[in-house]
Amino acid sequence: MWYNIVTMRKECVVVKTLTPTGHKCLFLDRMQERYAQAVQHVLDLSHENGKTSSIVKLHKGCYYTIREQFDLPSDYARMALRQAQGMIHTYWGLVKSKHFKKTSWPTVDVNLPLGLGCNAYRLFRNSDRWVLRVSTGKHGQYIWLPLCVPKRYLDTLSLAQGDAQIYQRGGKWYVQLPIRYPTDTPAVSDGAQFFGVDLGIAKVATLVGPNTVKFWSGRAIQDRRRRFQTYRARMQRKGRLDKVRASKGKEQRWQRDANHKISRELVNVVAGTPGGVIVLEKLDGIRSRVRGSKRFNRMMSNWAFRQLADMIVYKAERAGIPVVWVDPRKTSQTCSRCGHATRANRPDQAHFRCVSCGYQVNSDYNAALNISRKGLYASFDAPPDMARASSEVPGARLQQGHLMTGQPSTS
Repeated sequence: MWYNIVTMRKECVVVKTLTPTGHKCLFLDRMQERYAQAVQHVLDLSHENGKTSSIVKLHKGCYYTIREQFDLPSDYARMALRQAQGMIHTYWGLVKSKHFKKTSWPTVDVNLPLGLGCNAYRLFRNSDRWVLRVSTGKHGQYIWLPLCVPKRYLDTLSLAQGDAQIYQRGGKWYVQLPIRYPTDTPAVSDGAQFFGVDLGIAKVATLVGPNTVKFWSGRAIQDRRRRFQTYRARMQRKGRLDKVRASKGKEQRWQRDANHKISRELVNVVAGTPGGVIVLEKLDGIRSRVRGSKRFNRMMSNWAFRQLADMIVYKAERAGIPVVWVDPRKTSQTCSRCGHATRANRPDQAHFRCVSCGYQVNSDYNAALNISRKGLYASFDAPPDMARASSEVPGARLQQGHLMTGQPSTS
């Protein structure tokens, strides 16, 4: 078993291990239990000390206690500290959002994956077979886990490096390994062609660049997601929780596949233009910033915007395409022609009508156009003034017509 995922803007692969023997399973179960207890210990100590997320304070207060009380080797202790710090950061991010004021302090799930630090494991290849060696923390003692790797991915696994995770699902063990492909992404230079990407619900992605306007409709995705939700609600009423869990897993796999296809198509379009640069919005906190009806909020919460953006990023890196991140504020409310910004410019979700100059255009096209322009200004350290003439920015002359004029045409 092998499949790609994206976590924390890193490409990872999940590989199934061959069924471990009894003593190997016992070691993994005990280590996972002690690791989860160590993470909870760090969370408890942070809560007692003002809910701090400082890794320095957490390390000073917990590291040696974790080593002694839970008998964790050094690399496992380091991973436990990092895991707890990430959970605390997530907590504070939700607390600071105006839509999540009642967020509770995080607790550790019993199925928390076991963190494998980069020094706690090694991969070995023997012909067409890969084996994972896991450190037990004792000198010269290891657990060896053969991996189920398809033949077409045998060479890819040699690129695995960095902190990993191992976890159990349905009585089977899986390892999540970060993959780092060698890339040679050029810096943004004069004459670069900027492609703005707007992510949304009605249109999953909108790409606007020189002589390019492409929409990826979200209608079919919304319809299928509603079918998943209706089916789970029916199974929930019947008490078939096994069917509910299976449906959630199926929907996640379908969602990941859809994001892979969209990101691949988008990157291929940009790759066809020499000097192409992809411009994305920083999506941190998008679910808390954008609120609407109950139905809209459900769709917003379920769709993996970050996953899609991360897939675009790593595919662009493989293709040697630079990626620029910009501030998302006002991109959907600003007129791409005159620069006037107000909520009144959006009479509804699909249309943009400027109350200042009367310019009318598709709202997703307008937002993507503003994003591409922000990427242009950010790359040349110019003020992000949407009304500024593009000829004032170095390198903008080559795409001035694209930035300032033009109408969307679906392709």
